[in-house]
Amino acid sequence: MQDIELTNNEIIDKALKERINNFKQNLKEYLANIPQNLQDEKNKLFYNEMLINQQNYPEYSEVLDDCLCFNDDFDDDFYHEKYKAKETELKDKKNYKKALKSYHNSLTKSIYNEWSDIYNKKLSNWQEQEKLKKENDFIKKLKDWLKFIKSLINISSNLGMNDDFKNNLYYSLASSIRNGEELDKYISHNFGNGCGLEEALNTLNEFLEFIESESIKKLCDKLGSLEESITKTKKHKEMFQKSFSQNIPIPSKNKAEITGVTLDNKIENIVPSELALLGGEFEIVFDLKYVEKRLLCFESVEYEKIEGLEDIEIEVEKQESDKGPMILCVDFSGSMSGECEHIAKAVTLYMAKQAMNEKRECYIITFSTNIKTIHLSKNATIFDVISILQMNCSGGTDPFIAIKHAIKKLKEDSLKKADILMISDFVFNKNDKNELLKLLENEQYNKIYALYLGYFQNSVVWDKIFNEEFIYNLNTNDIEELGRDLIRLNNHY
Repeated sequence: MQDIELTNNEIIDKALKERINNFKQNLKEYLANIPQNLQDEKNKLFYNEMLINQQNYPEYSEVLDDCLCFNDDFDDDFYHEKYKAKETELKDKKNYKKALKSYHNSLTKSIYNEWSDIYNKKLSNWQEQEKLKKENDFIKKLKDWLKFIKSLINISSNLGMNDDFKNNLYYSLASSIRNGEELDKYISHNFGNGCGLEEALNTLNEFLEFIESESIKKLCDKLGSLEESITKTKKHKEMFQKSFSQNIPIPSKNKAEITGVTLDNKIENIVPSELALLGGEFEIVFDLKYVEKRLLCFESVEYEKIEGLEDIEIEVEKQESDKGPMILCVDFSGSMSGECEHIAKAVTLYMAKQAMNEKRECYIITFSTNIKTIHLSKNATIFDVISILQMNCSGGTDPFIAIKHAIKKLKEDSLKKADILMISDFVFNKNDKNELLKLLENEQYNKIYALYLGYFQNSVVWDKIFNEEFIYNLNTNDIEELGRDLIRLNNHY
């Protein structure tokens, strides 16, 4: 099989090499499993070979018939004529039957050998054709995969996502390659507005480039700095290595290093007072003390210096910036269709991107007259982000179901410290605004921010509803922050 130029991406290339090795093994097994017609012919050949090897030659005509069952163009007349000619030649000779039998067996073997050559050639041709067909098909699919993957690597490299995020994409693709999945899964799958993954990633990239435009970047940077960073002191244990030096006592016979007195029976170390027991009536006492190792003896010790490294565990404190989770309530009612929708998606993607880069929880609620939710956990995948592109603007507006659902989510452990950002054109009727004010005034929640999107006139005055509110005016592409003295939001279209 021809060499394949890989991607230079370690994750993808490892999967591609496994796929190639699996293909080679599967191909080997496939080629060993020959078609039934070739297997039947092989069995017939083996049967005739067994008879010949046992010197139990079958009739040459029977071998010809077996061969013709699988090779109708085999020249059987040639062998019939040869046998008849030999039969005529030997007819009047001595030992006719024996000579004819010997020739018959030789002819049978010749037929078998020619048939065997024909079979081996057919088998070889089938294997070569199938091998070539399978390899060409595999190489085409592999090259399609490589073209697709290289394109995605180029796109993902420009996404501005962290390495964990991009690797998540690569691991997903690697798993599909390793499992032998078809590329169509990614080309034809609906990853947003009926598009495949490559098209969806290109769309995602366009949004991220849009985020970098001057006015949108300014807006996103402003929103991204809303949440105050809470500095926490976290304690954890770390392992360190510490050098040590220690003197270890070892026994010594050197009396110059006497350290004390002990009970023993070592004659060379006996205290002089014990020797006084010898040579008199107390010598028996000396003998008893010697046997029991109770003689007073000098004790001497040497010290060996040991040096090395030891592992120690120390509890350390570390200051960490802890940005909490975020909940986004994004208006996708019919009135948001158009440029407001485009900006809302861009801001949502920006906040989701920021959350994933910082490994923070992000919960997205899209609403019109009902809600759809996307939970970007700390293990969010590329497909979670792409699913944001599936949002479409349609229907009326019911902000309460979004806010109430967001408040409900604040009771969950993973989101209880979350702040809420509501993105909308805020085309609500007066009763909706009053009800919304009442809902937010009666209870104490985390901070709730708002981003107003629309074509606003200079005459518009505003009603302060949320903790902090920002206006993105599409007439001027300017961002304004609502002051606390501004009142009442009028209809502005």
